Amino acid sequence: MPSVSESFRRKEGPEKLTGVANYIDDYPLPGCIHGVTLRSTIARGVIKNIYFDPAFDWGPVTVVSAKDIPGQNYVYLLEVDQPLLAEHQIRHAQEPILVIGHTDRAKAYEALAHIHVEYDEWDPVSTMEESLDAKRLLYAADNVFKRIEIVKGDLDAGFALADFIVEEEYRVPHQEQAYIENNGMAWPGKKMTAPSPSWARCSAPSMCTRRCRCYFRERPKKFESSRRRRAAALAARKNIRT
Repeated sequence: MPSVSESFRRKEGPEKLTGVANYIDDYPLPGCIHGVTLRSTIARGVIKNIYFDPAFDWGPVTVVSAKDIPGQNYVYLLEVDQPLLAEHQIRHAQEPILVIGHTDRAKAYEALAHIHVEYDEWDPVSTMEESLDAKRLLYAADNVFKRIEIVKGDLDAGFALADFIVEEEYRVPHQEQAYIENNGMAWPGKKMTAPSPSWARCSAPSMCTRRCRCYFRERPKKFESSRRRRAAALAARKNIRT
């Protein structure tokens, strides 16, 4: 492959390095409602009640819960079993529960401090061994999310021919790249009963559009995406209009 061991100039690199590149946050959007997320403070349990401080001015605040999602309440990943907003059960720390909106971003964050969630806290599952033990179930009947069997060749025959056999157990942290693209979305519509044009900044437009489909009451038949410029890498800045 000609690209191996070669350094390529990223087309959007100079804009990012010089601060010229614009992101969703850089565009003036009059009347924009800034959304912030209220997340769980426990790792596992059940939401018993949510209290809003009566001393705070909730008049200009928009509060969105799972019940307000007109479409399906799930995050579109490998499976559709992760809720976008937790409604009853909490399955991991920092799970999103509410979205709080305000035209003043600082006020939106301030509102979070005036919301108290009452939980029935359960013992968490903190290790792989605890999960496989399946005494506390988080997923299905055995806590196994997915099984993938890879079979190639004859292992026993390979061992018989080997001069040395080295067996060891290795533990590595969860593998996830550190995102360097600033993802964001602006939605000009007043309601989500049907799609309307929106603008997003992300590294994977096709994934973004697939995930957005499920949140509408009326599924859009077609999503269109366009890029302002071709990206030099997966994490490059891209504009899409959906």
